[in-house]
Amino acid sequence: MRTAVLRLSAALDGLAPETVALVLTLGLVLGTFPVFGCPTVLCAVAALALRLNVPALQLVNQLMSR
Repeated sequence: MRTAVLRLSAALDGLAPETVALVLTLGLVLGTFPVFGCPTVLCAVAALALRLNVPALQLVNQLMSR
């Protein structure tokens, strides 16, 4: 878990506070979608559509599934 937090911190480093809030919010909301595999696709589409950091959003998504 500690390595995941360190990776998330590194992925969010240098981003604007509004972008960090959006990444965390979308990751938390889309990460709770109850169909297997859909949160990953939804997060990728949202990150690309909103021009967000895809790895950071996917990491938050994966942390939600644990």
